[in-house]
Amino acid sequence: MRVGLLLRFVVFHMIIFTMWRLLFLFSFQDAEYAANDIGRALFLGFKFDLRFVLILASPLLFFSWGPLNPFEKRKVAGRWLWFYFFTAIGWMVFYSVDMGHYSYLRSRLNSSFLANLENPRIALTMMWESYPVVLVAIAFVLLLILYAHFMRRFVFIHYRSPYLMFPASMTYVFFIAIYISGLYGNLSQYPLRWSEAFFSSHHFLSHLSLNPVLYFAETFAFNKKDNFSLEKTKASYPVMAEFLGITSTSGTISQPMQGETLNFGRQVTPAPPSHPFNVVIIVMESMAMSKTSLMKNSLSPTPALEQLAKESHWFSNYYSPAEGTARNMFSIVTAIPDVTREKTSSRNPLVVDQQVIANAFTNYRKMYFLGGSASWANIRGIFSHNIEGIEIFEEGYFNKGRTDVWGVSDLDLFIEANKVFTENPADKPFFAVIQSASFHRPYTSPPDAKKFKIKDPKASDLHEAGFYSVEQYNSLRFSDFSLGEFMELAKKSPYYKNTLFIITGDHGLPDENGTNVSKSDHLWGLERYHVPLILHNAELFPQPIEDTKSGSHIDIMTTAAYLAGIPHMNTTLGRNLFDPEFDKERYSFVYNYYSELNEYGLINNDFYYRYDKLKKGQLYHRLSDTPELDVAGQYPEVFARMEAVAVGYNESSKYLLFNNKKPAAQ
Repeated sequence: MRVGLLLRFVVFHMIIFTMWRLLFLFSFQDAEYAANDIGRALFLGFKFDLRFVLILASPLLFFSWGPLNPFEKRKVAGRWLWFYFFTAIGWMVFYSVDMGHYSYLRSRLNSSFLANLENPRIALTMMWESYPVVLVAIAFVLLLILYAHFMRRFVFIHYRSPYLMFPASMTYVFFIAIYISGLYGNLSQYPLRWSEAFFSSHHFLSHLSLNPVLYFAETFAFNKKDNFSLEKTKASYPVMAEFLGITSTSGTISQPMQGETLNFGRQVTPAPPSHPFNVVIIVMESMAMSKTSLMKNSLSPTPALEQLAKESHWFSNYYSPAEGTARNMFSIVTAIPDVTREKTSSRNPLVVDQQVIANAFTNYRKMYFLGGSASWANIRGIFSHNIEGIEIFEEGYFNKGRTDVWGVSDLDLFIEANKVFTENPADKPFFAVIQSASFHRPYTSPPDAKKFKIKDPKASDLHEAGFYSVEQYNSLRFSDFSLGEFMELAKKSPYYKNTLFIITGDHGLPDENGTNVSKSDHLWGLERYHVPLILHNAELFPQPIEDTKSGSHIDIMTTAAYLAGIPHMNTTLGRNLFDPEFDKERYSFVYNYYSELNEYGLINNDFYYRYDKLKKGQLYHRLSDTPELDVAGQYPEVFARMEAVAVGYNESSKYLLFNNKKPAAQ
């Protein structure tokens, strides 16, 4: 029967791919790993293999009816055998090339391999000189013969099980349910994704988890649009080397190239602190500056944020590099603007591996808190693969149930985080990222938040304040209320005194014609990026200050490490917000990923440099009554400098996404 055939097909191929995975394990294991880590990698690999096998089985599942039923006629079964014989040639080639690719480069086969085929003669010669091609070919033919033999003897046989307890139709429906579950791969909100394979900072464990065919397909979508240009990056490198402080005191770059890569590294050695500081980075969903009380919003929706700023050092001219939460979480962690045009960098397997400053917090407990699932946008891989030993607190951990699609409410998330921080050993400093999500459609305000009261302002007042609905307004108020409750809990906790709190928004929002937005920023949509940055610790910042110099998410990690007294190698585009060397020239780089014109720009207190591929570079005065006028001719030096730095940011970002990998020893 057909279901029996499908089951035999799946089991037979799962045996093959499991044996292949074990061969990979025993051939390439490069260190001693904990048994549970090996087991987790193999289990994830099993799920990826099952998905691939079910894809292979799809033709049988959907087309083996009527005249294509392999049991109706012997020649039909023979055609199916030939079909899967040629299919096997394809995946065996993939698996074989993948093994050779890994033995040579210690990297699984991905779409970048296609670049090698631009000169097939060189590629084939290299293969002939590097591998035992004849022996591999003989083994390949023998495996194909064995495959065809076992497919004919054990898969395509007309066998009816005497143990079936249900009618064939019900058995078929049951198999369909199992089939869909296997393709989905998880018992959670999000399906099995490649980022789950990157659960460890050890490269081999992640590579052991991957399925080569599926991984190649995942990377193929990112192969064309997001390629960097080494020549363009080299051309802008001198500007960026000076801008980032890579140049020596004599004005020269000691080692512009390290092997085949450009040198963006510079050592940051702050003064050692009197005691360790915990670092808590709080990323508030959509905390757009114009929507907050900090920008004199007429409805004053964020009193807790405003009060916190009055007790802190905060930045009012601070911008996210892009719109979109995933892009900016990537930028905060990696300190590189996400300038990918295809999806987001967090979703790109080719750039998941990054050298991050968070690893300089060597003796710290590291944590990431999210009310929903870290599988969202493949953020899990960015944290778990790059930050050694990080603990992820996500849905399934929290006592409270989900409020909406984004998981537990901000209030419950903050309460749980405070509990973990309070129970942390006093002699163990910690580094944590808390990502809120409540201020997001569907704008849910939990009914059990006892002290939070819903307000119902008039439509005209909402419009003046830049809100398009009562629900949006109250959702921001609830998010702010949750932050305020967390800070009150923190102040009563022993960890508070020694903790640097860094609070920002992941990105801004359209200003919706709010009356507190300047004509220039409204015209150019800059409130989509404009967010506050608040640094709070009474010892580090005894006096509250509003700092008006420009800054960006890519500056957070090196600034946090500097303030905590953590020496670190900075290989990113971030600059310390408190280094006076950079105060003469501060900018915020922004990138409009959904513009078909390849739009990006540079912001400082006075000017906005904007580039698109039609108008090229333009310069606009943010304080002018006529911000629509291009003033590049009036300020040629300003224009030339901002254009050079903007181009440098754009080209260097594209380059570093693929060339800022962790050292091989990690």
